[in-house]
Amino acid sequence: MEGAYCYGQNNCPINTPPCNSSVNTNPVFEYSHSSVTNGASIVGGYVYLG
Repeated sequence: MEGAYCYGQNNCPINTPPCNSSVNTNPVFEYSHSSVTNGASIVGGYVYLG
């Protein structure tokens, strides 16, 4: 996935669920590269320390 868009599905491993699968969680917010953030990366999520 690239944001909420399917990107490069043909390059995924065989058992990867399709982009529109309910197991995927879409981002809460998306912004364009030309927005006021000047294209900065905003990343968040859970941290796994296992």
